[in-house]
Amino acid sequence: MNRPSNQPPWPELRSLQPGVIPLGPLTMSEIFVAAMDVLRKHAGLLFGTSLVALALTRAVVHLLTAPMLADLPRLPMRPTQAQFNDYIMQLLPISGIDTLLSTVALVLVTGVATVAVGRAVLGKPITLGEAAREIKPLALPLLGLTVLVSVLVAVGLLAFIVPGVWLAVVFSLAAPALVLERTTITTALRRSRQLVFGSWLPVFGILAVAFVIILGVNAFAAWLTGPLTPAHGVFSLPMLGSILAGSLTAPFFAAVTALIYVDRRFRTDDLALELARAAGLR
Repeated sequence: MNRPSNQPPWPELRSLQPGVIPLGPLTMSEIFVAAMDVLRKHAGLLFGTSLVALALTRAVVHLLTAPMLADLPRLPMRPTQAQFNDYIMQLLPISGIDTLLSTVALVLVTGVATVAVGRAVLGKPITLGEAAREIKPLALPLLGLTVLVSVLVAVGLLAFIVPGVWLAVVFSLAAPALVLERTTITTALRRSRQLVFGSWLPVFGILAVAFVIILGVNAFAAWLTGPLTPAHGVFSLPMLGSILAGSLTAPFFAAVTALIYVDRRFRTDDLALELARAAGLR
């Protein structure tokens, strides 16, 4: 898609900034600065939501899996292949419960952070109640989309890694498309593919930098509190460190992804002009 002929030149639109970003194509640094600005302006909403969601998730996972972990036999120093395989099979239900509940928490945080970005771009505040009302009808579609993309990426990673990375980037903008355009799962997947088409490397580069930042935050938390293991309780220092790190990184990554989506729409259609009109600037 090309920029519509009735849209003013980018320099004119970029001089307008109703919220955290100028209304025009963004640089990588602008995306990261804007993401931090969103987190700062909506700290209570974003960090509060992610902290509560992650803490509740870890508490429920611990309550459900603690008896299962207690019943697991200890592996010998040099386990046989059969012993190791049996141990892994017994861990699968625990990992499944953890993955399911963590995905639900991630969907909640992603939805709230994406809505917050949509408001912050226009310079408008948002309350928890407003965010909840916007996310409620989209919660199940967003969960289904997250699971579907995760499965596709996992299958791709098993196929020599590269296809998984390619798919992860191609469908990386599906969640913000679903939330901000209030569309269906299939349309959101198609929309993400369209927006990433021809710009896979730039999108990959921004996501890769965000991922490295997240790894750094998690590594710092682990250095302060010690590495996290499945046996750690909810109120152990490593678990608390993991929850706090997650409450920072989950909304940050969601905000970065949403801003990439906005940037791609600036470059491919008339979103900048629409936002200028919505903000009363045109």
